Amino acid sequence: SWVTASGGLYGIDDKYLGFGTGIDVKVQYETADADAKIMLLTIDESDDSGNNVPVFVFGEETNVLNADLGLFDEVVQPHLVTIENSGQIASITNASSSGASVTLTTATGGTFTSATIGDIVRVVSGTNATAGWYWIDVATDGTNINLDRNWCTGAVSSDGVVQVWHKVGMLTPKAIYMPIYDGAPSDSDIDIDMDGATALDVGSETGLLYARMQNTWAHFTPDGGSPNFETLTIGAAEVLDVSDNTLDTNGDIAVTDPWHKLIPFGGVGSGNDDLVKATGGQIGQILVLSAKTTTSDSINQITVKNATGADKFNLAGGADFVLDHIDDKISLLHNGTEWDETSRSSNS
Repeated sequence: SWVTASGGLYGIDDKYLGFGTGIDVKVQYETADADAKIMLLTIDESDDSGNNVPVFVFGEETNVLNADLGLFDEVVQPHLVTIENSGQIASITNASSSGASVTLTTATGGTFTSATIGDIVRVVSGTNATAGWYWIDVATDGTNINLDRNWCTGAVSSDGVVQVWHKVGMLTPKAIYMPIYDGAPSDSDIDIDMDGATALDVGSETGLLYARMQNTWAHFTPDGGSPNFETLTIGAAEVLDVSDNTLDTNGDIAVTDPWHKLIPFGGVGSGNDDLVKATGGQIGQILVLSAKTTTSDSINQITVKNATGADKFNLAGGADFVLDHIDDKISLLHNGTEWDETSRSSNS
Protein backbone atom coordinates (compact mmCIF):
# COMPACT_ATOMS: atom_id res chain seq x y z
CA SER A 1 0.00 0.00 0.00
CA TRP A 2 3.05 2.27 0.23
CA VAL A 3 5.28 2.70 -2.78
CA THR A 4 8.37 4.68 -3.70
CA ALA A 5 8.38 6.76 -6.84
CA SER A 6 10.21 9.83 -8.11
CA GLY A 7 12.35 9.86 -4.99
CA GLY A 8 9.39 9.93 -2.60
CA LEU A 9 7.32 7.59 -0.43
CA TYR A 10 3.67 7.45 -1.38
CA GLY A 11 0.63 5.88 0.28
CA ILE A 12 -2.56 5.07 -1.59
CA ASP A 13 -5.98 6.27 -0.43
CA ASP A 14 -7.23 5.20 2.99
CA LYS A 15 -4.07 3.30 3.97
CA TYR A 16 -2.19 4.31 7.06
CA LEU A 17 1.43 4.57 8.07
CA GLY A 18 1.61 3.22 11.62
CA PHE A 19 3.92 3.92 14.55
CA GLY A 20 4.41 2.06 17.81
CA THR A 21 4.44 -1.64 18.67
CA GLY A 22 0.65 -1.73 18.81
CA ILE A 23 0.25 0.73 15.93
CA ASP A 24 -1.07 3.34 18.37
CA VAL A 25 -0.35 6.23 15.99
CA LYS A 26 -1.54 6.36 12.38
CA VAL A 27 -1.02 8.84 9.56
CA GLN A 28 -3.51 8.42 6.75
CA TYR A 29 -4.97 10.20 3.71
CA GLU A 30 -8.72 9.76 4.20
CA THR A 31 -11.35 9.87 1.40
CA ALA A 32 -14.50 8.99 3.37
CA ASP A 33 -15.49 12.66 3.64
CA ALA A 34 -16.75 13.66 0.20
CA ASP A 35 -16.52 17.38 1.05
CA ALA A 36 -12.85 17.59 2.00
CA LYS A 37 -9.41 16.14 1.41
CA ILE A 38 -8.33 15.06 4.87
CA MET A 39 -4.94 14.08 6.22
CA LEU A 40 -5.46 12.30 9.52
CA LEU A 41 -3.11 11.94 12.45
CA THR A 42 -4.82 9.62 14.91
CA ILE A 43 -3.70 8.21 18.24
CA ASP A 44 -5.51 5.29 19.82
CA GLU A 45 -5.98 5.96 23.52
CA SER A 46 -8.04 2.81 24.16
CA ASP A 47 -5.00 0.53 24.41
CA ASP A 48 -4.20 1.76 27.93
CA SER A 49 -7.71 2.34 29.28
CA GLY A 50 -7.65 5.95 28.14
CA ASN A 51 -4.47 6.94 29.96
CA ASN A 52 -2.60 7.71 26.74
CA VAL A 53 -4.36 10.73 25.27
CA PRO A 54 -3.65 12.12 21.79
CA VAL A 55 -0.81 14.67 22.11
CA PHE A 56 1.32 16.02 19.26
CA VAL A 57 4.42 17.88 20.48
CA PHE A 58 6.66 20.30 18.60
CA GLY A 59 9.94 20.88 20.39
CA GLU A 60 13.72 20.87 20.25
CA GLU A 61 14.95 17.26 20.27
CA THR A 62 17.08 17.35 23.42
CA ASN A 63 14.15 18.78 25.41
CA VAL A 64 11.50 16.23 24.50
CA LEU A 65 13.05 13.03 23.12
CA ASN A 66 12.85 9.93 25.38
CA ALA A 67 11.48 12.02 28.25
CA ASP A 68 8.51 11.79 30.57
CA LEU A 69 7.49 15.40 30.00
CA GLY A 70 5.17 15.50 33.00
CA LEU A 71 2.90 17.98 31.23
CA PHE A 72 -0.06 15.83 30.31
CA ASP A 73 -1.33 14.23 33.51
CA GLU A 74 -5.12 14.57 33.65
CA VAL A 75 -5.25 15.53 29.97
CA VAL A 76 -8.31 14.08 28.24
CA GLN A 77 -8.74 15.98 24.97
CA PRO A 78 -6.29 15.94 22.02
CA HIS A 79 -3.51 18.54 22.39
CA LEU A 80 -1.19 20.28 19.94
CA VAL A 81 1.77 21.46 22.03
CA THR A 82 4.72 23.74 21.31
CA ILE A 83 7.62 23.96 23.76
CA GLU A 84 10.12 26.82 23.80
CA ASN A 85 13.67 25.91 22.79
CA SER A 86 14.98 26.45 26.33
CA GLY A 87 12.62 23.67 27.38
CA GLN A 88 12.40 22.26 30.88
CA ILE A 89 13.94 24.22 33.74
CA ALA A 90 13.61 21.54 36.40
CA SER A 91 12.20 18.13 37.19
CA ILE A 92 12.37 17.52 40.93
CA THR A 93 11.07 14.99 43.44
CA ASN A 94 12.13 16.82 46.62
CA ALA A 95 9.95 19.93 46.58
CA SER A 96 9.05 21.09 50.09
CA SER A 97 7.12 23.70 52.04
CA SER A 98 6.88 24.53 55.74
CA GLY A 99 3.10 24.84 55.50
CA ALA A 100 0.29 25.99 53.23
CA SER A 101 2.16 28.47 51.07
CA VAL A 102 2.91 29.91 47.64
CA THR A 103 6.62 29.25 48.23
CA LEU A 104 8.07 26.09 46.72
CA THR A 105 11.54 25.03 47.90
CA THR A 106 14.05 22.43 46.77
CA ALA A 107 17.22 21.29 48.54
CA THR A 108 19.05 21.04 45.22
CA GLY A 109 21.06 24.22 44.75
CA GLY A 110 20.75 26.15 41.49
CA THR A 111 17.56 24.38 40.41
CA PHE A 112 15.64 27.60 39.75
CA THR A 113 18.53 29.84 38.67
CA SER A 114 17.13 30.30 35.16
CA ALA A 115 13.47 30.55 36.24
CA THR A 116 11.54 33.69 35.33
CA ILE A 117 8.11 35.09 36.18
CA GLY A 118 5.46 33.41 34.03
CA ASP A 119 7.22 30.05 33.72
CA ILE A 120 4.89 27.04 33.89
CA VAL A 121 4.90 24.84 37.01
CA ARG A 122 3.23 21.44 37.04
CA VAL A 123 2.74 20.00 40.55
CA VAL A 124 2.30 16.26 40.12
CA SER A 125 2.14 14.89 43.66
CA GLY A 126 3.41 15.19 47.24
CA THR A 127 2.20 15.14 50.84
CA ASN A 128 -0.43 17.90 51.16
CA ALA A 129 0.41 19.06 47.62
CA THR A 130 -2.43 20.17 45.36
CA ALA A 131 -1.76 18.68 41.93
CA GLY A 132 -2.31 21.14 39.12
CA TRP A 133 -0.91 23.88 36.91
CA TYR A 134 0.71 27.02 38.32
CA TRP A 135 2.98 29.81 37.13
CA ILE A 136 5.94 31.51 38.80
CA ASP A 137 5.01 34.83 40.40
CA VAL A 138 8.43 35.48 42.00
CA ALA A 139 11.74 33.82 41.04
CA THR A 140 13.42 34.27 44.44
CA ASP A 141 16.71 32.36 44.05
CA GLY A 142 18.16 29.03 42.96
CA THR A 143 16.19 27.00 45.51
CA ASN A 144 12.97 29.00 46.03
CA ILE A 145 10.14 30.20 43.82
CA ASN A 146 6.76 31.72 44.64
CA LEU A 147 3.76 30.49 42.66
CA ASP A 148 0.60 32.36 41.72
CA ARG A 149 -1.33 30.68 44.57
CA ASN A 150 -0.84 28.17 47.40
CA TRP A 151 0.44 24.89 45.97
CA CYS A 152 -0.13 22.86 49.15
CA THR A 153 -2.61 22.70 52.02
CA GLY A 154 0.04 21.99 54.67
CA ALA A 155 3.69 21.08 55.14
CA VAL A 156 5.36 19.15 52.30
CA SER A 157 8.31 17.12 53.58
CA SER A 158 10.63 17.03 50.57
CA ASP A 159 8.51 14.62 48.54
CA GLY A 160 6.85 17.01 46.10
CA VAL A 161 7.08 15.94 42.46
CA VAL A 162 7.25 19.05 40.30
CA GLN A 163 8.02 19.98 36.67
CA VAL A 164 9.03 23.53 35.70
CA TRP A 165 9.07 24.72 32.07
CA HIS A 166 9.70 27.89 30.13
CA LYS A 167 6.90 28.98 27.81
CA VAL A 168 4.55 26.24 26.62
CA GLY A 169 1.72 26.81 24.15
CA MET A 170 -1.20 24.46 23.67
CA LEU A 171 -4.16 24.20 21.30
CA THR A 172 -7.04 21.97 22.41
CA PRO A 173 -10.73 21.61 21.53
CA LYS A 174 -11.46 23.28 24.89
CA ALA A 175 -9.03 26.21 24.97
CA ILE A 176 -5.94 27.95 23.60
CA TYR A 177 -3.10 28.23 26.11
CA MET A 178 -0.86 31.19 25.31
CA PRO A 179 2.63 32.13 26.48
CA ILE A 180 2.85 34.08 29.74
CA TYR A 181 4.97 37.21 30.21
CA ASP A 182 5.96 39.38 33.15
CA GLY A 183 4.81 42.69 31.73
CA ALA A 184 3.64 43.79 28.32
CA PRO A 185 5.07 41.69 25.47
CA SER A 186 7.08 43.34 22.70
CA ASP A 187 8.31 42.42 19.24
CA SER A 188 11.60 41.23 20.73
CA ASP A 189 9.70 38.49 22.59
CA ILE A 190 8.40 36.82 19.45
CA ASP A 191 10.01 35.31 16.34
CA ILE A 192 7.87 37.14 13.78
CA ASP A 193 6.77 40.72 14.44
CA MET A 194 3.46 40.25 12.64
CA ASP A 195 -0.05 41.31 13.60
CA GLY A 196 -2.18 38.54 15.09
CA ALA A 197 0.20 37.48 17.86
CA THR A 198 -1.35 37.15 21.34
CA ALA A 199 0.15 36.76 24.81
CA LEU A 200 -0.84 37.01 28.48
CA ASP A 201 0.80 39.48 30.86
CA VAL A 202 0.68 38.33 34.50
CA GLY A 203 2.91 41.16 35.73
CA SER A 204 0.03 43.62 36.04
CA GLU A 205 -2.29 43.61 39.03
CA THR A 206 -5.29 42.20 37.19
CA GLY A 207 -3.57 40.37 34.33
CA LEU A 208 -3.87 41.61 30.76
CA LEU A 209 -4.43 39.85 27.46
CA TYR A 210 -2.31 41.40 24.70
CA ALA A 211 -2.62 41.22 20.92
CA ARG A 212 -0.47 42.72 18.19
CA MET A 213 -2.57 44.76 15.75
CA GLN A 214 -1.74 47.56 13.33
CA ASN A 215 1.94 47.20 14.33
CA THR A 216 1.15 47.95 17.99
CA TRP A 217 0.76 45.71 21.05
CA ALA A 218 -2.60 46.41 22.70
CA HIS A 219 -4.33 44.89 25.71
CA PHE A 220 -7.80 43.71 26.54
CA THR A 221 -8.96 45.17 29.85
CA PRO A 222 -10.47 42.53 32.22
CA ASP A 223 -12.81 44.98 33.95
CA GLY A 224 -15.90 42.80 33.92
CA GLY A 225 -17.61 45.27 31.61
CA SER A 226 -17.82 45.62 27.87
CA PRO A 227 -14.71 44.27 26.11
CA ASN A 228 -12.39 46.94 24.81
CA PHE A 229 -8.83 47.05 23.53
CA GLU A 230 -6.56 49.79 24.84
CA THR A 231 -3.33 50.61 23.06
CA LEU A 232 -0.08 50.97 24.93
CA THR A 233 0.51 54.47 23.52
CA ILE A 234 -1.70 57.37 22.55
CA GLY A 235 -1.07 58.36 18.97
CA ALA A 236 -0.78 61.97 17.87
CA ALA A 237 -4.11 61.81 16.04
CA GLU A 238 -6.09 60.50 19.03
CA VAL A 239 -8.28 62.96 20.97
CA LEU A 240 -9.62 62.55 24.51
CA ASP A 241 -13.41 62.41 24.81
CA VAL A 242 -14.67 65.12 27.17
CA SER A 243 -17.95 65.63 29.00
CA ASP A 244 -19.44 67.67 31.85
CA ASN A 245 -19.80 65.89 35.18
CA THR A 246 -21.73 67.19 38.20
CA LEU A 247 -20.62 66.19 41.71
CA ASP A 248 -23.17 64.31 43.80
CA THR A 249 -24.07 65.07 47.41
CA ASN A 250 -21.05 63.10 48.65
CA GLY A 251 -18.61 64.94 46.42
CA ASP A 252 -18.24 61.99 44.02
CA ILE A 253 -18.36 61.58 40.26
CA ALA A 254 -18.71 58.50 38.05
CA VAL A 255 -16.01 58.34 35.38
CA THR A 256 -17.44 57.92 31.89
CA ASP A 257 -14.83 59.72 29.75
CA PRO A 258 -11.08 60.40 29.88
CA TRP A 259 -11.70 64.13 30.54
CA HIS A 260 -14.37 65.61 32.78
CA LYS A 261 -15.29 69.27 33.24
CA LEU A 262 -16.57 69.49 36.81
CA ILE A 263 -19.72 71.24 38.02
CA PRO A 264 -20.56 71.73 41.74
CA PHE A 265 -23.49 69.85 43.22
CA GLY A 266 -26.49 72.04 42.53
CA GLY A 267 -25.24 73.22 39.16
CA VAL A 268 -23.21 76.12 37.78
CA GLY A 269 -23.34 79.11 40.11
CA SER A 270 -24.45 77.12 43.15
CA GLY A 271 -21.17 77.55 45.07
CA ASN A 272 -17.83 75.85 45.66
CA ASP A 273 -17.50 72.10 46.12
CA ASP A 274 -14.99 69.37 47.09
CA LEU A 275 -14.30 66.37 44.83
CA VAL A 276 -13.71 63.32 47.03
CA LYS A 277 -13.97 60.30 44.74
CA ALA A 278 -14.08 59.29 41.08
CA THR A 279 -15.71 55.87 40.74
CA GLY A 280 -15.59 53.44 37.83
CA GLY A 281 -11.84 53.60 37.14
CA GLN A 282 -9.61 50.67 36.28
CA ILE A 283 -5.89 50.06 36.47
CA GLY A 284 -3.94 52.01 33.86
CA GLN A 285 -6.80 54.41 33.07
CA ILE A 286 -5.96 58.08 32.53
CA LEU A 287 -8.25 60.83 33.85
CA VAL A 288 -8.05 64.59 33.28
CA LEU A 289 -10.11 66.97 35.44
CA SER A 290 -10.90 70.67 34.98
CA ALA A 291 -13.56 73.17 36.05
CA LYS A 292 -16.59 73.75 33.82
CA THR A 293 -16.35 77.55 33.97
CA THR A 294 -13.99 80.29 35.08
CA THR A 295 -14.53 80.56 38.83
CA SER A 296 -14.05 82.93 41.74
CA ASP A 297 -13.49 82.46 45.47
CA SER A 298 -17.18 82.13 46.13
CA ILE A 299 -18.65 80.30 43.17
CA ASN A 300 -17.98 77.23 40.97
CA GLN A 301 -14.60 76.42 42.55
CA ILE A 302 -13.77 72.68 42.73
CA THR A 303 -11.14 71.38 45.18
CA VAL A 304 -9.72 67.92 44.39
CA LYS A 305 -9.12 66.40 47.84
CA ASN A 306 -6.02 64.37 48.69
CA ALA A 307 -6.76 61.07 50.45
CA THR A 308 -6.03 57.33 50.31
CA GLY A 309 -8.56 54.61 49.67
CA ALA A 310 -10.70 53.23 46.88
CA ASP A 311 -11.46 55.77 44.13
CA LYS A 312 -9.77 58.62 46.05
CA PHE A 313 -6.96 60.92 44.91
CA ASN A 314 -3.33 60.31 45.85
CA LEU A 315 -2.00 63.80 45.08
CA ALA A 316 1.58 65.06 44.81
CA GLY A 317 2.95 66.09 48.21
CA GLY A 318 -0.38 65.24 49.81
CA ALA A 319 -1.68 68.66 48.73
CA ASP A 320 -5.24 69.34 47.60
CA PHE A 321 -5.59 71.00 44.18
CA VAL A 322 -8.00 73.87 43.58
CA LEU A 323 -9.59 74.22 40.14
CA ASP A 324 -10.43 77.91 40.23
CA HIS A 325 -9.93 78.72 36.55
CA ILE A 326 -11.34 77.16 33.40
CA ASP A 327 -7.79 76.43 32.16
CA ASP A 328 -6.65 74.60 35.33
CA LYS A 329 -6.00 70.90 34.76
CA ILE A 330 -4.99 67.89 36.84
CA SER A 331 -4.07 64.52 35.27
CA LEU A 332 -4.28 61.21 37.11
CA LEU A 333 -3.54 57.52 36.51
CA HIS A 334 -5.51 54.73 38.19
CA ASN A 335 -3.29 52.28 40.13
CA GLY A 336 -5.99 49.65 40.61
CA THR A 337 -7.30 51.27 43.79
CA GLU A 338 -6.68 55.02 43.78
CA TRP A 339 -6.01 57.82 41.31
CA ASP A 340 -2.31 58.81 41.35
CA GLU A 341 -1.53 62.36 40.25
CA THR A 342 0.78 62.57 37.23
CA SER A 343 0.69 66.35 36.64
CA ARG A 344 -1.15 69.56 37.48
CA SER A 345 -1.39 72.93 35.78
CA SER A 346 -2.63 76.03 37.59
CA ASN A 347 -3.39 78.65 34.95
CA SER A 348 -5.45 81.19 36.87
